[in-house]
This record gives sequence, C-alpha cells and structure tokens, in this order.
Amino acid sequence: MKKTVLMLTVILSIALFAGCGSQKAPASEPVTSEASGNVQTDAPDADTSAEEKQTADASSEDVQADSSAEAQSAAEDSGDEEEKTVTGTLDEVKDFMFVIRMEDDTCYAFAFDEKPEGLDELKVGDPVTVTYTGEVTEIDPFTGEIISVEKAE
Repeated sequence: MKKTVLMLTVILSIALFAGCGSQKAPASEPVTSEASGNVQTDAPDADTSAEEKQTADASSEDVQADSSAEAQSAAEDSGDEEEKTVTGTLDEVKDFMFVIRMEDDTCYAFAFDEKPEGLDELKVGDPVTVTYTGEVTEIDPFTGEIISVEKAE
C-alpha cells in the first residue's frame, strides 16, 4: 500500500513539473535572452499587422455594406407586402401572442408588441378572421404585422 501511494505521488509530481515547465511567456511580455541580452517579442512584424488590419477593415466595410443593402431591401419589401387573411378558431391568447387553429388542426401563432384591435372582445373558442402582412408558418415565428382580428361569422 505504501509503495502504491509513493508511486502515485512520484508520477503526479513528474506530471506537474512537466506541465508547468512547458508554459510559454504571454505574448504581451518581452522575452530576454540571457546570453545576448537581446529583447525578443512574439508580436508579428509591423508590415504584417498593417496588412491584417487593412484586410479586417475591408471585410468590415463589406459586411456593413451588405447589412445596409439587406436592411434597405427589407424596408422596401415591408412597404409592398400584401395583406393576407386567415380564418380559424381562437385557440389560445397570451399577453404577447395568440394562436389560431384551422379546421385541419394546423395551428398558427401570431406574436405582437401591441395588442391588435379587436382581440380584447374575443374569447378562446370564437371563430376569428386575422388580417396580417408578412409570413406565418407552423414552424417559424410570425414575421409581419397584424392589421386586425375580427370575429368570423
């Protein structure tokens, strides 16, 4: 038993010394050579860092240009979107969304920031017609605006 404990201690000590001995100095600290007294740094050459900075700046400008073009096209699309309607049964109402169940048991969730007009007068189980813009699917979140929610006849 004592031999096992002694062997484990020796192995652990060797592993710790080997692990600690392989550490490198951080890149921000200069390393001095004792033999020559010269200071060496791990920093890249000035030319290389300037080239990398220019490449990063160009990439950043490209990303910003792409983002602004996407935002502009999204703004144009939102103004041209047509109004759509869906009729079903009001299945669930929460403070931030409501769910419409279709006759084939397909459910569509409509999320909103401000409660749409007419939703307060309805209760779960009422047949409703929702007028909206954007896209609504079973899987993806609702992307658009709710124009109105009315009781269907």
